[in-house]
Amino acid sequence: MRILALIGLAALLTGCVTSVPKRVNAVPTISKTHAVSKINVRPVIRQTGQDIPAASLMRAANTAFAAGDYSAALKAYRQIYWDDDSNAPARLGLADCELIFGNAKNALTHYDALLTVSGSHTLAAKRVMAGRALARQSLGIADDVEVELNAALEYNLTDIRLWNGLGRFYDSQGRTIEAQETYVRALRAGADPAVTINNMGMSLLLEGRYAQALDKFNQANALAPDTGIFDNNRRLVLALQGNYPAATQNMSEARGAKLYNDAGYLAMTRKDLKRAETLLRRALALSPVHMAQAEANLKALSGLAP
Repeated sequence: MRILALIGLAALLTGCVTSVPKRVNAVPTISKTHAVSKINVRPVIRQTGQDIPAASLMRAANTAFAAGDYSAALKAYRQIYWDDDSNAPARLGLADCELIFGNAKNALTHYDALLTVSGSHTLAAKRVMAGRALARQSLGIADDVEVELNAALEYNLTDIRLWNGLGRFYDSQGRTIEAQETYVRALRAGADPAVTINNMGMSLLLEGRYAQALDKFNQANALAPDTGIFDNNRRLVLALQGNYPAATQNMSEARGAKLYNDAGYLAMTRKDLKRAETLLRRALALSPVHMAQAEANLKALSGLAP
């Protein structure tokens, strides 16, 4: 299962010239270029005798989903749904796959349609409620994110996606203590330790608690050393602490410049203007040709100075 970084600082970084965001979703997201939405045509009709019975296809879809092969699961669920759009279990599986692939709008369309057919308090209804809340949070259209996620959690206490979603919401509101407590609940529910500990580190980083954030990122990196996101977050903190040799160790000049730019912008968001200027000038010194981002951020920084 591939883990992609998402979305954690999206609100914070709107309008900024940076490529930061290093938070990781509890639900792995996959590039939208690999996802296929339903279109208004029927699939090619197979020759008689080659049709796969819906029950067999459904078993294959469920097996693929459980194994983390979401591409195969999506293909199978979609085929069943195209053949019979009244098949609620297949449509629910399709919705869950769309959400994993980052197609929240498509997923929400399916979840909304399933609200009227999934019954109340059944396992399917609980999945619909959880997926719908996450899709609405992703699209930024929830009337009250906290209320919707908590309502879904009442029936899905072991759904790690909801716990991490709630933690990210608390982070966006600056409610760090509640975010940390929520990430702990996610861990207890069985969330990926490296991903969740990384998110705890992001929460501490946003509050300026660099030493504690570094500790979390080191833990995450030790648990999953092949996941570059965790190492990058660790380096961001080192740069913010002024430990420049360690921050850029074994990095190319271009990557080092990008790291300094991202760290500089994070310092800007915390109104730490002196540190931000130092980091952005380091980015320009390393890569003056390729660091238009740092130059633009320095111009923005000059407008923030008293």
